[in-house]
Amino acid sequence: MTKKQKRKKGIKTKSAGRFGARYGRRIRKAI
Repeated sequence: MTKKQKRKKGIKTKSAGRFGARYGRRIRKAI
């Protein structure tokens, strides 16, 4: 379940809504 959610978050960047869809992938790689 976590593996499928991680891929969806990277493409939809819904979890990174606070930083904005643009930084969705960059902030996730930095953390």
